[in-house]
Parts: sequence; C-alpha cells; structure tokens
Amino acid sequence: MPYKYKFLLFIFFIFVISCDNQSKKINYTKKFINYSNKGFALIYDENLYKKKIINKELDERSLLIFNNVLEKETSVKITNLINGEYLIAKVSKSANFPVFYNSVLSKRIADNLSIDKNEPYIEIKTLNQKDSFII
Repeated sequence: MPYKYKFLLFIFFIFVISCDNQSKKINYTKKFINYSNKGFALIYDENLYKKKIINKELDERSLLIFNNVLEKETSVKITNLINGEYLIAKVSKSANFPVFYNSVLSKRIADNLSIDKNEPYIEIKTLNQKDSFII
C-alpha cells in the first residue's frame, strides 16, 4: 500500500477517533411542575394511621399535606371549592393512602378552610416560587 493511502487512512482514523460523542450536560435540578388537581381530600386523623390506612403520621397543627405526585417541599395553593377559601401549604414526604383521594390534609388546613368532612372537595395547584409573592 503506497504511503499516500496510508497517510489518508491515518488522517481518517485520527478524524474518527477525535469525533467524540460528548453528551450534553443535563441539568438535574428540580423543575417546576404546573400541577392542578380537583378532587376529594382525606383529612388526617390519628386513627387512620393506627388502622394503617395511611403509613405516615402528620402533625395536626402543620401546614403540610401528603401528595403522591408532587415532590417534597413543593408549595401548593389549596382551595375549598365549596366556599372558595384557600391557603398556601407545602408537600411533605410521600405517603401511602387510598388512591381515591388526591391528598391528605392536616386538621389545621381542614379547619382553616372550613372543609366539610363529609364532602372534602378541594383543588390543589402548584405555585411557582419565582412568580409568587407571599406576605
């Protein structure tokens, strides 16, 4: 094989090796999820934990909820769809609870929103912290 072809083969080989398939760096930071859900909430009671309907405890005076879709520490607006009252809460750790319910609310949240325990119909919406101003 003449040197000319060897030289071209060598250049081609260097070119192929130098073409590195560098993958783009992916930003794995937590992304904002535009989540909205209307449905029934389960109002936390210690008996639910004792009967193993819920696998985690929730402080009745907290402004935390259990939700299986949203990440921990996500700020949400909870609205009582019957009377229009709302408040801002945070998502706690995920917990196991019946799939019929969209979330588990603390007793404080239920009391503040005057949620009817027989018909706890609410709406949950995520808040974008960059666009929200909370006093």
